[in-house]
Amino acid sequence: MFKYIFLLVSFITLSGALKAQEMYKVTADKLNIRETEKTNSKIIGFIPEGENVKVLDSSKVEVFKVKVTNGEGWVSSKFLQRINAPKKQPIKVQVKIVKTQNSQTLYIGLLIVAAAIGIGLIYKYANSRQFLIWLTAIVVLVVIYLSYIEFFKTKTVAGLYVTATDEQYKSFDFKAKDSVMVTNTFTDSTFTVLYKIENDVVKFPDGQNSIMLLIINDNTLEGQGFTSGTYKKD
Repeated sequence: MFKYIFLLVSFITLSGALKAQEMYKVTADKLNIRETEKTNSKIIGFIPEGENVKVLDSSKVEVFKVKVTNGEGWVSSKFLQRINAPKKQPIKVQVKIVKTQNSQTLYIGLLIVAAAIGIGLIYKYANSRQFLIWLTAIVVLVVIYLSYIEFFKTKTVAGLYVTATDEQYKSFDFKAKDSVMVTNTFTDSTFTVLYKIENDVVKFPDGQNSIMLLIINDNTLEGQGFTSGTYKKD
């Protein structure tokens, strides 16, 4: 009797272990392996991009425990893709850009309508109702100014932007006109790189990956695609 109970318990335990040991593929250029689940723990190795890895514990959201050749360790779950699972499409950046383009089209359309109405009113009441003429002119100028600020003025970033959450990139320090110093918490290092701004998005490389930050306003940047987190100006 006890023999059968022991076999049943062993089967259940083995099934659970097999289920927990899932296979994933590394999507980062170089995925660091840490000694413990804490993001600031000692780095004991790394896994190259495209390598398959066995996950021993996926119960935590941010980090997974993995099996490697010389032992076990913890890695960031955001750089692992489940094998045979549907690939998630990085549509976050596209949604943001499409929204900006739609807003730009709307503003330009409103500007044209406002200008047309203003010209029509000024033409019709050129010799009377001076107050209405001045009011219309002011409205047109305000719309033109807001459109310039929102869409035509070149976006800039300057100063130190820091995230309050536990992300791979802790801060971005825009020191010069076209360079930024990046603090990487995963590798416990900093590096300086050139950046460019396209459609309100700041872009610069980190190895084979691209860091992208959406300019929300002068004090806020939001990570896009491979980059995550919200960064506030310090």
